[in-house]
Amino acid sequence: MFSNPMIRADRRWFCCGLATLTATMLMVGCASWVSYPPSPVAFDGVEVLPSSERRHGSQEVSVQFFGTSTLTFFDGSNRWMTDGWFARHTPFQTLFTTLTPNEGQIQDALERLDLDPNDIQAIIPLHAHFDHAMDAPVVAAHTGARLYGDRSIGRLAQAYNAQQIRNSDTPTATATFCDISDKRLIEVGDFRIHFLDTNHIPFPCPIEAAIGEGTTVEPRDQLAGKVWDFEMGTSWTLYVDHPAHQFIVTGTAGLMSGLDAYSDKNIDTLFLSIGAIGRQDDDYLKEFWRSTVETVWPKRVVFIHWDSFTGSTQEPFTGMASILGYSIGQESKASAFLRKKVAGLSHCMEFATLPRIDNVVLTRPEGRNTCVDARP
Repeated sequence: MFSNPMIRADRRWFCCGLATLTATMLMVGCASWVSYPPSPVAFDGVEVLPSSERRHGSQEVSVQFFGTSTLTFFDGSNRWMTDGWFARHTPFQTLFTTLTPNEGQIQDALERLDLDPNDIQAIIPLHAHFDHAMDAPVVAAHTGARLYGDRSIGRLAQAYNAQQIRNSDTPTATATFCDISDKRLIEVGDFRIHFLDTNHIPFPCPIEAAIGEGTTVEPRDQLAGKVWDFEMGTSWTLYVDHPAHQFIVTGTAGLMSGLDAYSDKNIDTLFLSIGAIGRQDDDYLKEFWRSTVETVWPKRVVFIHWDSFTGSTQEPFTGMASILGYSIGQESKASAFLRKKVAGLSHCMEFATLPRIDNVVLTRPEGRNTCVDARP
């Protein structure tokens, strides 16, 4: 953790200088320099799971996907959500302006998801970066759901609550925060949700120093902030034990050193974040795959957190924004890597993505995963 204020100031000024240089490059150019490549997982062997409705009275688990790693799970009785991030900003806004939750976009998203605000019991940001946690306190306040996380998430909730109380002359809804740093397990009805502390995918050096491993959100009096004001805190991977479906959700394409604890759990679905894997070298990619897919050997892999976090939520999914021909995620490299892995395992493992918003019932793939028999 960076506890020395001078160190924090130095790294922020460095990042600010880097951002200013990039801004100058962008502003002397034209808008056509920013584009959105197609999905890096749009190839043979990866299906978009079809929308479907739960059978009345069943315990089937269904999921709705809004984008990045915002997922809503429901089993007919209880509903909970990862991240709850609904606002979107342009590349310029994301890099160079103060970001703040857009309550209009949040309300619109909840309506598009057809969610009864009183129906959500828990919201779990997978870490405190803006594209995971910025909207979470607002969603928690609007829905009455409990907000679960570490100290960084707690400080974002405190900031939002203080802001609400300060700016309102009448009683106003605030977020209820629950720290899970010690417990590492919560129950939402039949969902038993285990929290595993895992690594985040590494950033380039200046960004890593600002918001990467070991950084924690500082106390603040408002939720709004620059991108580098949303330090990572703890990066969580979730193992969810439910009678109808066992699954894992990762919020980053980090190296998952702790997933071997779940290698014998007969995982039905692995929701695998793959954002920015194309920026990593071949050794990293090999270890990333080994520490996730080839550790828990799920029956199905669903790719998440590959889509652009600056693209419109009203249009089809696109890949990460590309600036001056350089893609944040290097889709061509990511696609080549994923294509090879999918081709090698598609005979014994399902690979899929999710449609935006549509309800998808997570059917349990039949039988055991025969890929386990073929592993090295």
